[in-house]
Amino acid sequence: MPLPETQRFLKAVAGRVRFVPDREEIRRELAAHIEDGAAFLIEKEGLSTEEAEKASLARMGEAGEIGAALNR
Repeated sequence: MPLPETQRFLKAVAGRVRFVPDREEIRRELAAHIEDGAAFLIEKEGLSTEEAEKASLARMGEAGEIGAALNR
């Protein structure tokens, strides 16, 4: 289960996407990227699961900017 801040991020990005049918797929894709990034950080840097997810999320960037970019 993603951390609350990850869930908020995914909701914020998807909420900016104008084409509603794409929102769930975008949410899943971004969640997978965050999960993959966290797995890498756990393996390579020895972070805890929570620390790794937070770091991976921070590397994603700003939710509003990502959501707006997906509309282009």
